[in-house]
Amino acid sequence: MNDGELRDLLTRYQQLKDMPKGAETHRGQRFNLFLRDLLRAWGLEAHSDQRGIRNRDETDVGFSVGRAYYILEAKWERKPINLDPVAKLYLRLKVRPPGTAAVLVSMSGFTKHVHEFTEYHPEITLLDRTHIEAMLTGLVDPDQLLHLLFSWTSRRGGSHVPLERLMLNPYPPELPRWTDPSGKPGVSYLADGVCAQALLVTDEPPALTFTGMTATAYGAMLLTCDQGVMRLDPDTRKTNWEFPLSGCSGSALLGSEASFFTACESAVVRWDSRALTAVAGAFKPHSQLLAGPDGERWMFSTTGPTGRVWNGSHTLTRLGSRAGEEKPHPIEFGGQIRQAAITGRNTLYIASSYFAGELDITDEMRLDLPPDSDQAFQAAPRHRPDRPRRRVLPPAARVGLGLAPPHRPHPSSAPAHRTTREHGVGPPRRAGAPRPIAPEEAASASQWHRSAAPSGRRARRSSGKHEAPGGCRGRWWSSVWKRGG
Repeated sequence: MNDGELRDLLTRYQQLKDMPKGAETHRGQRFNLFLRDLLRAWGLEAHSDQRGIRNRDETDVGFSVGRAYYILEAKWERKPINLDPVAKLYLRLKVRPPGTAAVLVSMSGFTKHVHEFTEYHPEITLLDRTHIEAMLTGLVDPDQLLHLLFSWTSRRGGSHVPLERLMLNPYPPELPRWTDPSGKPGVSYLADGVCAQALLVTDEPPALTFTGMTATAYGAMLLTCDQGVMRLDPDTRKTNWEFPLSGCSGSALLGSEASFFTACESAVVRWDSRALTAVAGAFKPHSQLLAGPDGERWMFSTTGPTGRVWNGSHTLTRLGSRAGEEKPHPIEFGGQIRQAAITGRNTLYIASSYFAGELDITDEMRLDLPPDSDQAFQAAPRHRPDRPRRRVLPPAARVGLGLAPPHRPHPSSAPAHRTTREHGVGPPRRAGAPRPIAPEEAASASQWHRSAAPSGRRARRSSGKHEAPGGCRGRWWSSVWKRGG
């Protein structure tokens, strides 16, 4: 799947929705091209506007999934479609080779007569708007969607299955049992003015990976894990699966009445206990769903620092009620962003490892590092003020005192003088950074220090800061020895 192609398709999808009344014919032609490009974005072979032999018929889209071949009829009208398109597609299927399947797409739904007819003619598969938007946002690919649909209809019959019946797990994992935290730590200190108290614990094997927690208006908690969203009542300690959909991550956002929103795969979905709808998508993994003060929903995603070196991106996207209504707001910041939040003043608060900043939400945002910007400030230290910081020796001193090995050799299959970046991991070497030395060259700590120290104007500018092999700062290098040594 190409995320860039899906984002372009979301823009085209919104343009199709914004077309005025009376342009149904023109929208239908563009819709055929849209579906063809959507299938191609998922790596499938697809062709649009295919004429039959002697021009006796026309197929809107023809595509294949593996060795299965499909003809697709697409309709985007104001009202649910009747039996006319179904009958034409059924006759068209009669003059195709055996094994060819038919798919009828209607963005406005189907009448009850269509459902009654296809119950006894399962050669035609029905897809509605929710199925198309699920593929468009990246929630599910066409191959998996058709597999789930045929798996359901082969057992139950029929031709149309709602999206939630296809996607939700009918046999979710067993729920954990929660107990009182007797004998467990009562309060955990996190930072100045921030602490956490254990209310419930579970000692069962960690079969589920929890990634988010949301408090509801009635005192219950929505716990997000990799297998879906469960509801926990802290008073009764009872849990039940609220939304058993694999791939969920992050804290859920409450919507109107009994609905809520959650991130799943590269999409954002809405669940209202009856229907599943994909409302946005084409996001990077581990994106963060945020709530605004006016009830708006935002998604923050990052791929790394911006600029020519890392070539990453930070993006804050405002979500709409349906797919295609997203509005991205790029952020230019030359550092990693660890956390983001929308404040009560409707501003964006972002925090990196060492700096934080607050920005007004505009079409394009920029945050410079201090002292070049008055919007950025140094992040609060994450340590207890009553505990002295542990003194970390520079790597040369640790080697000289025998507290750390002089070097961790590379595997015998790779040259020892290669950098971690040349092996495919780690940050790239900065221009002018010293060459990392081989293990046999690190005979003593003083020799290591001389080979790693900068020289000339670079040494004067970074006086007092030790450079470790590979161009890494001494502080980062020391933290590595602290964790692994």
